[in-house]
Amino acid sequence: MFQGEFRNIPQRSPWLICVLGGILGGLALEPVGWFPLAGVALVPVLWTLGRGFSYRTVAIASFAWGFGFHGVGLWWLTGLHPLTWLGLDWWTSVGVALGCWLLVSLWGALLVTAWGVATAAFWRWLGSPPHQQSQPARALTAWERIFWATTLWCVMETLGNWTPLWWTALGLTQSPHNLPLLHWGQVSGPITIAAILVLINGCITEAFTVDARGKSGARSGTQAWVVGAIALVLVAEITGLFAYSQPLGDSPDDAIDVGIIQGNMPNELKFGSNGWLLAVQGYSNGYQALADQGVDLVIFPETAIPLIWQEPFRSRSDLYKSIRDRQTPALLGVFEPAQSQPSTNGRRSFVPDLNNSLLAVDGNVQPVGRYSKRYLVPLGEYIPFQEILGQFIQRLSPLQVTILPGKANQLLETPLGQSIAGICYDSAFAENFRYQAAAGGQWIVTSSNNAHYRTAMFAQHHAQDVMRAIETDRWLASATNTGTSAITNPHGIDQWHSIANTYAAHADTIYRRTTQTLYVRWGNWLVLPLAALSAVLSALNLGRAINEK
Repeated sequence: MFQGEFRNIPQRSPWLICVLGGILGGLALEPVGWFPLAGVALVPVLWTLGRGFSYRTVAIASFAWGFGFHGVGLWWLTGLHPLTWLGLDWWTSVGVALGCWLLVSLWGALLVTAWGVATAAFWRWLGSPPHQQSQPARALTAWERIFWATTLWCVMETLGNWTPLWWTALGLTQSPHNLPLLHWGQVSGPITIAAILVLINGCITEAFTVDARGKSGARSGTQAWVVGAIALVLVAEITGLFAYSQPLGDSPDDAIDVGIIQGNMPNELKFGSNGWLLAVQGYSNGYQALADQGVDLVIFPETAIPLIWQEPFRSRSDLYKSIRDRQTPALLGVFEPAQSQPSTNGRRSFVPDLNNSLLAVDGNVQPVGRYSKRYLVPLGEYIPFQEILGQFIQRLSPLQVTILPGKANQLLETPLGQSIAGICYDSAFAENFRYQAAAGGQWIVTSSNNAHYRTAMFAQHHAQDVMRAIETDRWLASATNTGTSAITNPHGIDQWHSIANTYAAHADTIYRRTTQTLYVRWGNWLVLPLAALSAVLSALNLGRAINEK
């Protein structure tokens, strides 16, 4: 455990310094984007874990840090208000928006609590006497503490990413501003960035921990850990900068001229009685303008066409006629009848269960491929534990139909080759993109409808897309309803990004790529070597402790 007194920190209220540390971490996320703060934000909670507090105090302090981090990072969820267009009164709308923010923030805080308690338990177990309980506990080395905390953090994030409520990973604090460090994501995905940040925080914690027994050499030890933290930062940044500075080397033969339409259709209008007419007309006009510029493919946002893409609407719509006339392929954001999935609405209905899909069509409006949203938004597109919570909670959606998730391991074929696809919330789940890249996806398309939220959310959502582009070493084209739409290269640099809440029809060039990063080939492999290294350090220290006795 960390030994000694932490300068000028009240020991009786560790939760207070921990919540402040969590807030600093939250400020490192977009839209504030003070990313260097993530290098020190975990120091208060790491110090607390090593002070020998009770597990109850450890849990409270870890929870406080987690709530500070996720609460600040997810504050944009309150931008759901006003929801009066869904028929809610003003106060109910405020309550729903705050409730959604509180629910997701609490879930993130619980994950950090589990990490904090587990880390404290590991440290205490590893620091137990090597022989008899009457013997004094052996002291853990600093690197044991740091590496076990890092390993368990990566385990926590890996498990968290398997849950339906996941967004604010620690590595997200570095996107999109610290592009060199983000290139470490090519090694083992987003947990690589998290591991580096926890290691840096661990070194700084050691540097600012003064030996309680006043041993000589404490000052030199502090200086050594400061130097170590600086060296770790420099090594991580310089090696990342080397990868960041490599030329892309794209061939003109691999170029795709894409058009992106940002329709800027507010939900209250698009899902109104006649709003679909305005949506179809606006997107038809944008498609025609881009097709006339000679693009190879036009990309639409999520649910750009707010109706079920089937007859008789399909062939009678202006958009269908525009595509037939211009003969330019498109990726359409539409609702489609769910494929190969049983109905879950518990009753017969003339309205089928639906998928929220990206439909690839050729110049004759014939379907070539399809990707259905894999990760649905809790409370918006489905109710978790529907049988229980459905009696008390209604979905925050104007749709009166059941939205089903797309199948795992989908691949999107387009008229221009295989793409890597994600729809809105999918952007938070790196494995979904990794699988598609490993299976032959040559470029990324993300399609989102961010009109539920205010502009504070747009930058954070785009930061997720930037990480996915770097991890897979792929060009990315992002089409959103209200922002941020973008063209991003494999180094995470935006070639173009839209202005929020404006209409845009933009043409640009991306490139097909077939490279395979370590992450694409091997996935999230870093946890096992970290655990092995931590175990080896502990075994060596235990051996020394036994020999000394």
